Amino acid sequence: MTMSSLKVVLLTDSDSLNQNIPLPYKYYGQKLWETIQIIVNHFNYSCETVELNKLDFQEHESVNKFLNADIVIMDVTNQDRRPIFMYHKGNRESVDCVDDIVLIQASGVENDDAIEDLKTTCKIKQMIVYRYDEEKGVFYDVTTRTVKPSPLLKTSIKCFLKDAANSMQQGLATRYLNRLEKRKHEAHDSNAERK
Repeated sequence: MTMSSLKVVLLTDSDSLNQNIPLPYKYYGQKLWETIQIIVNHFNYSCETVELNKLDFQEHESVNKFLNADIVIMDVTNQDRRPIFMYHKGNRESVDCVDDIVLIQASGVENDDAIEDLKTTCKIKQMIVYRYDEEKGVFYDVTTRTVKPSPLLKTSIKCFLKDAANSMQQGLATRYLNRLEKRKHEAHDSNAERK
């Protein structure tokens, strides 16, 4: 796999793109996904969107895209839909897809402890807590609140994507070397049996 062949899926809750759904906080789903698509396209990675409800109803094409993606980026800000997101994330982890990126908006509704509990309970490897600055029109990564100024969300996602691509590349190389080693032992064993 070359880095340019990375397949990224944005797993969206269709409600998150609808501005008319009442939420206890201001949510920027559409802007978030547009920002992420720009980042993914910057790397020339394949980028597709899958709606969560299509996975729930086992829509074949959506399930295939989701399960065959190298990386899934999902926003679990909506507490009501979070268990469903985590269920589908677990499905991917069961087939060794561990480089997915989980996003959650720092909305003031949940405290830091609740977010940390989510990360620990669901064993989330890459989680980014983000905030949108309306005045500047940019997203910030506020995962580590001690870092000032907060890094841009796009910088953090770029780093995660690079790391994931490198990790997957290493994984392929390791599997290839393991197969060579296994084949070498099999050849050695069959030669020993002949003698």
